[in-house]
Amino acid sequence: MRLASLVCLASLGWLAGIHAASASIAAKLDDPYTNEGETQTFTVNADGSFSKLDSMTLRVNNEAGVARVAQQYVWFNRNMADVQIIEAYTTTADGVRHDVQPEQIRDVQEARSFDAPMFQDIQEKMIVFPAVEPGSRVHLTYRKTQKQPIVPGEFSDFTPPDLAPTHNFHLIYDLPADKPLYADARGFTTLQPVTHNGRTRYEYRYDKAHFSRLERGSIAYVSYGDRLMVSTFPDYAAFAASYKASAADPNAHDAAVTRLAQNLTAHDRTPHDKAKTLYDWVRRNVRYVAIYVGRGSVVPHSASEILANRYGDCKDHVALYGALLDAVGVRNEPVLISSGSIYTLPSVPGYGVINHAITWL
Repeated sequence: MRLASLVCLASLGWLAGIHAASASIAAKLDDPYTNEGETQTFTVNADGSFSKLDSMTLRVNNEAGVARVAQQYVWFNRNMADVQIIEAYTTTADGVRHDVQPEQIRDVQEARSFDAPMFQDIQEKMIVFPAVEPGSRVHLTYRKTQKQPIVPGEFSDFTPPDLAPTHNFHLIYDLPADKPLYADARGFTTLQPVTHNGRTRYEYRYDKAHFSRLERGSIAYVSYGDRLMVSTFPDYAAFAASYKASAADPNAHDAAVTRLAQNLTAHDRTPHDKAKTLYDWVRRNVRYVAIYVGRGSVVPHSASEILANRYGDCKDHVALYGALLDAVGVRNEPVLISSGSIYTLPSVPGYGVINHAITWL
């Protein structure tokens, strides 16, 4: 039997930052825009922190492309990372350059999740480009420095296509030679890794002139189409062990948690009855509020804290429900999954596709 916890784990990667857009000199006019060239270079440190340099040129093909291209967003956690805009400007069809001014770059709060309250360090740097019209090009170069890794000692990155024409798209990952990078590179060209001076450089290239229109209501394109997931985790067992270690709660057997579980299930006869009673109590009494401060996007709060506050996100619901189940001897496990319409996982793990937690009984 599986009982789902109540809402979402923070999505890191799939929702994060500016991933690959698209490009093609011979793009059809009904494609809103193309990416005429983009290079993302990640320099990864041994502790999992990294610097990402991203340089791109997007061409606006029609009026629909103006809405898609004229604002760009770079996702970051303000207490763990910073973003520097190195160059941002528009070139109109007649060749005139219009630079983005300082007041056209703003840090904005990421939208609320499922219309629920959120307390978070996660922000987006919004770049508003001037003079954008059909035939113009938007140029952006920025550096994102992840000073504190999401998972200490590990690195992962998920890149889905933006379903628009893409040319000259390069992804480069530079890591310590003793920290191998594993990849699921479907639709991407993989170059031979090069090791020099104690570091290994991995490179992937992508070029696609046309994407078929997605059928309304269809599953996510990355379930069957192109995608790149890279990770220093060798397999899902290692990824799961990392989450389990970070989610360990020394106060899981708190007296208040144990007392509540035993009182609620005093008249239940079977483990199934106890699990249902406790699930219903959590569902009705612990509301969804996401608190993504520091590593809070991937690390749950303690069961006693969640019980006292009576709120939390999906992994917090899992943590409290699990502690209540433990208190009455019902075996359970937290499970990391993908929510939404992604039904196949890459062969290597990482946050991005994995973005939700449930309880398995």
